[in-house]
Amino acid sequence: MPNRFYPTLTPPWGGAPGCRTLSYTGIMQITLDIPDELVSPLLPIGQDPGRAALEALAIEAYRQHRLTGYQLRQLLGIQSRYEFDGFLKQHQVWLEYSLEDFEREREVGERLWQKRQNELAEQAEGKRRTG
Repeated sequence: MPNRFYPTLTPPWGGAPGCRTLSYTGIMQITLDIPDELVSPLLPIGQDPGRAALEALAIEAYRQHRLTGYQLRQLLGIQSRYEFDGFLKQHQVWLEYSLEDFEREREVGERLWQKRQNELAEQAEGKRRTG
């Protein structure tokens, strides 16, 4: 469940009157004050300002590896991996995929292919014997 924070005036353990603390309740709401002359350069035309701010904050956290792809999808309500890939491309967030990643995946793929070939050969041999 997402985090929810609402300010309270007095902490449960006491404290100075008017002291603001944060208590856990499930969702955090953030309010931004942006001067009118900066709104149009900051916000995409026709996009909800709250959604634009949420996407910008979430994308930056994803770029810094503070959110996983799954967490980003959940936060933004993106249903499919295909839609998620399109979202990342639209926001110019490129996957980090090195030559070492490629080689590692190639080796795993080769091992899996060889394992499957052995399984198929064993099945064919079993059918031939019983057949």
